[in-house]
Amino acid sequence: LSNTAWAFAKAGHLSTELLNAISAEVMRRGLGDYKEQGLSNTAWAFAKAGHLSTELSNVISAEVVRRGLCDFNEQGLSNTAWAFAVWNPPSADKLFGTTSFMTQCAHLETSFSPAALSQLHQWSLWRDERGALWPGLPESLRQACRNAFVEEEGQPSQLQSDVVREIRSTGDIASVEEERRCEISGYSIDALVTLNDGERIAVEVDGPSHFVGRSQQPNGGTLLKHRQLRYFGWRLEDVKYWDWNHSKELPWLPQRSR
Repeated sequence: LSNTAWAFAKAGHLSTELLNAISAEVMRRGLGDYKEQGLSNTAWAFAKAGHLSTELSNVISAEVVRRGLCDFNEQGLSNTAWAFAVWNPPSADKLFGTTSFMTQCAHLETSFSPAALSQLHQWSLWRDERGALWPGLPESLRQACRNAFVEEEGQPSQLQSDVVREIRSTGDIASVEEERRCEISGYSIDALVTLNDGERIAVEVDGPSHFVGRSQQPNGGTLLKHRQLRYFGWRLEDVKYWDWNHSKELPWLPQRSR
């Protein structure tokens, strides 16, 4: 079950029907026979698909709390942390409210891959977002996580370039900056638009890779980034590829005076 969920999530082909079927079977069987990797893979797969199941997150959280985190490896820790950051469930307080998660992360500090460090950075942002009193990562690890996260350079897509060109040609704006780094969160914003009155708008241009399969369901990474950018005070405007292909209109953009 966990391998099936993981494989379809990795391929971007998870459907709501399949997710619901897997979730129902997990609930029927329970998680007692799952290995730690199976628990983390299941959590990651559902979060990756943007399937925010409170029921599933509750049972996974309860099982992880029951057995502890000492047998979770680096990937299992980071995948679980990232999945719960996407889900943002109430049950997270029991899972992360003790020193268990922080202690295991500290024990494996030098073993995390850059991708795992980036996931843990988003977990740290989520901890700030919730105003949680959970134990945080050690400062050296937290800094390593941020460094790994900001080293991921954004590559503007053709769609993004087209949208920016349209903003510059039709908008009543002062400036547009592509791939502007948010200093607080470390996120790279696709385009930062500054209007003539000084207001700043973070523009995210979301092509097909930001959605699950061929659906219009944002994947977990997209949901998390949008939610966290808004938490850190950005006015966020999202340009979805199908809206752009249909009309190329940006209704939130002030039009130039003729």
